[in-house]
Amino acid sequence: MAHDLVAGRGMTDFVVWNYLDGPFRLPRPSHLYWMPLTTWVAAAASWALGGLLPPWRAVQLVFALLSALVPTLATWLALAWWGRRDFALAGGMLTIFTGYYFIYWGVSDTFTPFALAVALALLAAWRGLEGGHTGWWVVAGVGVGLSHLTRADGPLVGLAVLFVLWSRRARLSLAPALAAMGLGYIAVMAPWWWRNVRVAGTPFPGGGTKTMWLRGYDELFSFGLELGPSRYVAWGLWPIVRSKLSGVVWNSVILAGGLQFFLVPPVLVGGQKLWEETRVRLTVTYTAILLGVMALVFTFPSRRGSTLHSAAALLPWLSALAPGGIAAGVKWVARRRPAWNPEEATKVFLWGFVGLAVLISLWQYALGVWFASGPSAVLPPWNRRFEHYQAVDRWLDAAGVPADQPVLVVDPPSFYGTTGRWAVVIPADGPVALERVADLFGARFLVLESDHASPYEEAYRSGQLDGWQTCLRLEDALGKPVWLLRRVPAGQPEQSPCAVNAVN
Repeated sequence: MAHDLVAGRGMTDFVVWNYLDGPFRLPRPSHLYWMPLTTWVAAAASWALGGLLPPWRAVQLVFALLSALVPTLATWLALAWWGRRDFALAGGMLTIFTGYYFIYWGVSDTFTPFALAVALALLAAWRGLEGGHTGWWVVAGVGVGLSHLTRADGPLVGLAVLFVLWSRRARLSLAPALAAMGLGYIAVMAPWWWRNVRVAGTPFPGGGTKTMWLRGYDELFSFGLELGPSRYVAWGLWPIVRSKLSGVVWNSVILAGGLQFFLVPPVLVGGQKLWEETRVRLTVTYTAILLGVMALVFTFPSRRGSTLHSAAALLPWLSALAPGGIAAGVKWVARRRPAWNPEEATKVFLWGFVGLAVLISLWQYALGVWFASGPSAVLPPWNRRFEHYQAVDRWLDAAGVPADQPVLVVDPPSFYGTTGRWAVVIPADGPVALERVADLFGARFLVLESDHASPYEEAYRSGQLDGWQTCLRLEDALGKPVWLLRRVPAGQPEQSPCAVNAVN
């Protein structure tokens, strides 16, 4: 998307990722579902440095520089909270080496921009809550607005600020703070809302709120399925309760995994010791609201990436709490083991935990980038995940298929980013919906891969689908089959002009 913006194609999409709203055509206005700030940052980097570096290297450089601010924030917080330089250094390192987040900090995704936008909102609110000038509430509103421009759940940080502000109502006047924060938020968001009204007829397009009525993640990609409260309630009480309980567990595991599990107790202890500190209250409140809303409202999207992305904003704040929690735990043990020297033991455990975080993060990085293979692997190595899309593109190129003829795939944004070809998501509700979508977009080719909805399981195993002819068989980087099928127009014979071609 950033490349299209720099190339002069404007805020335009050449993919359809879901069918939550119309109009169903290509090209179409972009960012009706996802928010635009990350694209703008990437486009600005490409435009500013494109003459000096290849565009994608320019984007990498800018995001790497921005990512350096995240551990810097943790270092500053840890120093402010605990007053020790070694705790500050440890807090920063624990933020860098955050297990499965380690690989994401410098990529051109929402992880870093969202963490920085949330930090701006929370720090400005802290200054406002501590009796700072009203201007800090305007800045807090700007931070909430930037958070919203980065991720659709960004307003939740504003909700956390409002809750803490309300709890301090005896010491603060609510009205001026609310007005100032609302002014900052609206100043950021109003131009975007106006753009949406112009291109989509509503300030809030995309149908994102419909995802609260999902009964399974695959329904996000259904075509013609009407998501709403009546259908959701008809699901039954126990399935709803079970999904919410599962959501709570999954979301807790995602956040605990970001803390690599062994840091959870120190973070809890550190938060308890500093509970009266305003920044800690803001952090805890935002954590509770984010996880609660994700788990109980947007239950299925939260388990498939939403919480992973949003919880990145929590990590510098929580990592800064960990050193004090480690020290408190050592002191508790030392009172029961007189032979321990609390100061020396604190250093041992502090840097032992940091060392363990570094080792785990580097191991997970190596698994993701170089060593993801074998029957137990879920994803191919980082730089090989879309090799099969490149092979499909070469075949379509040789067959003379134009780039503006949409291809049905499970991951349209990645397919478009890899090949430059227009793409439409395969509808999850099965072959009948597939035919309707193919007719609607004029899509003649279908890519079936290991990540597919259950109605296509038999077609994936056999490489055969009624009304479609097999053109190409290849393998992805994990050795799993990938099929390219061509639609047979109605009234034409079943014999395919494209031969089955096995590529190993």
